[in-house]
Amino acid sequence: MKRKKSRVLAFVILSVTMLIFSSVIDYSFFIIFVTVVTIYLGLTIYGIAFYSREFTKGSNYLYIGIAYLAISILDLMGILNGLGVSLLKFDINNFAQLWFVARFIEGFVLFHAYTKLIRKRDFEHNKLFISFGITTILLYIFIALNNFMPVLYYPETGYTLYKKVLDVIVILLYIAAMRAIYKNESRIFNKRVLIIAILFKIFGEFVFIFDDGESNIFGMIIYISKYISYILLFLVFTRELLQRPYENIFRAFMKKNNEYLELSKKDSLTGLYNHSTSYEIIREIIKWVVVIAKWIYW
Repeated sequence: MKRKKSRVLAFVILSVTMLIFSSVIDYSFFIIFVTVVTIYLGLTIYGIAFYSREFTKGSNYLYIGIAYLAISILDLMGILNGLGVSLLKFDINNFAQLWFVARFIEGFVLFHAYTKLIRKRDFEHNKLFISFGITTILLYIFIALNNFMPVLYYPETGYTLYKKVLDVIVILLYIAAMRAIYKNESRIFNKRVLIIAILFKIFGEFVFIFDDGESNIFGMIIYISKYISYILLFLVFTRELLQRPYENIFRAFMKKNNEYLELSKKDSLTGLYNHSTSYEIIREIIKWVVVIAKWIYW
């Protein structure tokens, strides 16, 4: 385990060093490359969660995976418009709007996925896929029309105060998500890695508050923080859903076995305990009555 951690740390340090070097040489290529890599990681996270859904029913992994599919699509739309592939003409204001919407979804989902207020039916794949799909399409249309979303950037004055307020809201969502993970994530490794990932997200958003839209240093820090957070989240998904499949299968089997065992104790028509279960309960009651009686008269 220590060897794997050291390898991951070495990979992150080496890749970040190369990214910093590439940003100095060609900043535009750096932005495109990091965005493409994070989109790929987001789609891979969804793929892992989707193909493992039979073993993770009722868990938050599928929920988070579908959310990152939607986030990756929003990031993809932004990069395609930046490359001139789309027919829509986007400016820095539209990019800032797309960024905020994607980060808001990310913060809210990470918070909601680890709170105890969620229900199992909230994680049904088809419902989640449709709801996130419709939401993503509507948000993109609203941003494309440029009439429904608030203005976050003016060419003359730079980023608006409204944008900075939204950055603070996203940071607060990340903090709430980090608190929920700390309280409700039972696996120590997942808890630590997820908290570190969110800390990088918070740091990136905090730097974004002071970004004037002209300095490459701010942009480099923001995108590298985003890159590291995606790597760490990807690590949690691969470890939990790929490296531990037998444990997940066993957990799902035991859960289903307990459900069948509980059903076998009750009558299917009335919902009351059947004869064998009733006799077992009566025997237990008599046993404890005898034990208590002996203790009283001893």
